[in-house]
Order: sequence, then structure tokens, then C-alpha cells
Amino acid sequence: MGKLKPLVIKLSGDEKYQRLLSGRPETAGFRSGLVNLKPKEEIGQHSTKEKEEVLVILNGKAEVSCDNLGLVDDVIFLTECVEARKKEFSNEIVIQDIPNFKIKVGEEFYYDINATGKNILFEDFTDLFEIDKISGMVLFTPKIEDVGLYPVWIRAYDLVGNEDLKNFEMNITK
Repeated sequence: MGKLKPLVIKLSGDEKYQRLLSGRPETAGFRSGLVNLKPKEEIGQHSTKEKEEVLVILNGKAEVSCDNLGLVDDVIFLTECVEARKKEFSNEIVIQDIPNFKIKVGEEFYYDINATGKNILFEDFTDLFEIDKISGMVLFTPKIEDVGLYPVWIRAYDLVGNEDLKNFEMNITK
């Protein structure tokens, strides 16, 4: 096997676009080029015919858009784009503070859990009651066997993965 020789390419400072690697035999099918931009100039949408694999920024800064991802197979990049889109199209969910309650057996209890966000669903983590999944309303009447102090957790969530959890105490007495 022969000794490998490095490929040295002189970068042109004048041309806006300069081909660096044209594919085989310099690479295994990878294409590359140099783009010179003036300050605040944008390249816009750019492609090397579905073979874009590496961006090297020699000076300044760059942003890569998550638009037109149909042919991208970089799992890390795709995951980051999906997470960015989820944040872009969803709202953070925040449950307002819930006070602790002292409730007597036989007295009807109702409380509306309030949360901000879009398309919120509610869930409770207690055997005392069932929260209304859509409205967040808690409505129940404690029985004698319910006497005691209970930690209660409430979850508000959406189908995009946003959620908030709050806890409070219910002290049920005779």
C-alpha cells in the first residue's frame, strides 16, 4: 500500500464560491466547497446536492436551520431540531400554587386546579378522588374511612410533552 499524501488546497480570498472537493477520487462521494460572505451577508438556503456533511466556519458565526429536513440523516441534529420545534409550538405549563386543605367528613369539597398553557390535561395521584381530566376540577365528599393526612400530587400536561407537578396536603377530620 502506498504512502498517503495530504491534499492541500489554497483558499481563494476573492471568489465568493470555491470548489474544494468535488467527490471521487478526493473523497468517498463527499462534496465540499468554500463560501466567502461579506459581514452580515447571508448564504440563504444552500445545498451540495444531498451530500452536505460538514460545515467549517473559519471566521465569524453561523446558524443552521431546521427547515427542509427531508434528506437529513444526522440523528443528533434531527433530535435537536425536533426538540427546538416542540418548544417553538408549545407553551410551558404552570400549575398555580395549591393551598393545603382541612376538610371534614361528609362535607362536599370542590376546588378548581388552575394552570396556564395550551391543551392541558390533568391527572391526580391519590385514591381520595378523581380529578376531571379536562377542567381540572376536584369534587368529592370524604367518608369516615378517609380520616387522615394525605399528600396529594397533581399533574398538568399536554400531548407535546410539557408538564408541571404540584403537591399539597389534605387533612380530613371528623
